[in-house]
Amino acid sequence: MGLRRRPMPPSIEEYFGFDTLPFHKAIDDDELWLPESKRQIVDAICRVVERRQNLVLTGEPGAGMTCVLRAVRHHQTAVIPCRVSAFLPS
Repeated sequence: MGLRRRPMPPSIEEYFGFDTLPFHKAIDDDELWLPESKRQIVDAICRVVERRQNLVLTGEPGAGMTCVLRAVRHHQTAVIPCRVSAFLPS
C-alpha cells in the first residue's frame, strides 16, 4: 500500500482569478485609503515635520502606524531630511 498524494491546490491567484494577491502590502502611497481619524493624525504629523520638531509614534501592532507614516510621506511636498527609528519589541 503506497502513499497517495493529494493534488496540489491552485494558488490563491489562480483559484480566484486575481492578477496579484489581494491584500499585499506593496501598494503605492497614493493608493492608500485612510479613515478620517487617521487623516487627522497625518495632518498633525505633517505639521510637526514641517516645524522640524520631534515626534514619537507608538501603537499596538497592526494599529496603522506604518500606513500613517506612508501617508505622511505621500503628502509632504518638500523634501525634509529626517531620521526614522523603529523599536520592535520581541
